[in-house]
Amino acid sequence: MASVKIGFIEKKINSTKNTFTGTNLSCKLKEPCSMQSPVFIVQGLTKEKLYNFAEWESRYYWVDDVVYTTRDIQEVHCHLDPLATYKDDIKATTGFINFGPKDLWDKRLIDSRLNADRVFMSDTPIMWITLHHFLVVLVAQVVLL
Repeated sequence: MASVKIGFIEKKINSTKNTFTGTNLSCKLKEPCSMQSPVFIVQGLTKEKLYNFAEWESRYYWVDDVVYTTRDIQEVHCHLDPLATYKDDIKATTGFINFGPKDLWDKRLIDSRLNADRVFMSDTPIMWITLHHFLVVLVAQVVLL
C-alpha cells in the first residue's frame, strides 16, 4: 500500500514552492494510474478542511477534486505541479534564459546581466511537459555562462 501526503498550500500557480502542511495517509491508486494525473483512494479526510496539494513519490500535485465514494472513502483527483516537482532542477540551471519573442531578441545588443565570455547560444526547447493531453514546450534562447 502506498502513502500520500495531502494538505493545503498557499502559493501562486507559477511558484516553485513545495512546502506545505498535510497529513500522511495510506492510499490505493485507482487503476489505471497516471503519474501526471493520479487518483488516490484514501480514508481519513474530513469535509471541514480544504485540500489543494499532495505529495507522492517525490512529486507534487494540485488537488482537482475530492470525491466521497462512501462516507469513509474518498477519491482524490490530482494533476502534476511541474514547477514544485522539478524545483531543484530549475534552481540548478546554470544558463541565462531570455524570455520574450524570438524575433525581437538581438544577439548584438550588450546585456549587462550576461558574462562577456558567452560560450554557447541555442534556440532549442529546454523543457517538455505533458499536462492534460496537451504538450507544452517551453522555448527560450539560452546563453550558457
